[in-house]
Amino acid sequence: MSHIEKAQQILLENNLDGLFISSPLQIGYVTNFFGISPTERESFVLVTKNACYILTSPLYFEDAKKTSPDCIPVELSVDVSWVEAVEQIANKEKLQRIGFEEYNLTVSEYKYLSSKQPNLTPVTIKNLREIKDIAEIEAIKKACQIGDEAFTKILDIIKPGISEKDIAFQLESIIRDNKSLPSFPTIVAFGPHAAVPHHRSSDTILEKNNFVLMDFGVQFENYCSDMTRTIYVGHISDSEKKLYYTVKDAQQKAFEYVQSTNNPNAQQADKIARDYIVSQGYPQFPHSLGHGIGLEVHEAPSLSPYSKDVLKPGMVFSIEPGIYIPNNTGVRIEDLVAISSSPTLLTLSSRDLIIL
Repeated sequence: MSHIEKAQQILLENNLDGLFISSPLQIGYVTNFFGISPTERESFVLVTKNACYILTSPLYFEDAKKTSPDCIPVELSVDVSWVEAVEQIANKEKLQRIGFEEYNLTVSEYKYLSSKQPNLTPVTIKNLREIKDIAEIEAIKKACQIGDEAFTKILDIIKPGISEKDIAFQLESIIRDNKSLPSFPTIVAFGPHAAVPHHRSSDTILEKNNFVLMDFGVQFENYCSDMTRTIYVGHISDSEKKLYYTVKDAQQKAFEYVQSTNNPNAQQADKIARDYIVSQGYPQFPHSLGHGIGLEVHEAPSLSPYSKDVLKPGMVFSIEPGIYIPNNTGVRIEDLVAISSSPTLLTLSSRDLIIL
């Protein structure tokens, strides 16, 4: 099923005649045109039962035509606004009920559109991208490979005296040297900073006898990877070893559940890892066990205590338990899993404890 056909399926499921798409990544997903600005409202998509229209400013019109051959291009101008373009298409195709992205359209945009199309219906399409095709999974896999290579190379430069920012910069430089981009700002955290899950890399200098947590990702052909590794620099204590391997074992238990179960339950995967960490005398991690990944670093499905998601073939998601001891230290290990014929790890860097 093409991405346009997946969008048309939403029409059938919601008894709609058209679907108005306004978020840049959803536009890119449906049309394969990713060239628009993520902050400017210069392009929109209207999907009907018979066609897909891409409405775009003259700035992008020629690129949109080349990139989206399966879509009908509509050039916007000072004489034809996006609302007027929607009205023209609606009249031509006799559209009655048009759905819109309820999590994206602003109030002012809604008022403007509804002045011409009064029968608007809010629709959730956040799950449109949760089932990946082979090409999407291959792009994520390639992003993971670049991330694995970056991790291997960064180990050569980590030593006492280097700063968190230095490591983050070097990691991102390695990624760029591979003709890719970081998929999000790299997190590097030493010692007590590793107890803060979303720590911002600082000028803190690495001293011996500390964990080093690195959370980073790669964007390849618009698709993202995400991985976390925690290593140790210096002489590690038995209690620190136990902390590390508790996280590793919790992750493995969750992965084994996903591997061994038909249509595994996302909430149960989270519970298995969470309960094991608590059973070993450590606090619960303050985030979900994992999240889907694709064009965005965080998308459907969700692996959390509140998730209703079932993990199905075509989904790609993280498994990332952690232990965080405030003002002391922290450990997190994160890998991406794709479900095709069976659940498979896409990130292949060693999960054994590395001591430098």
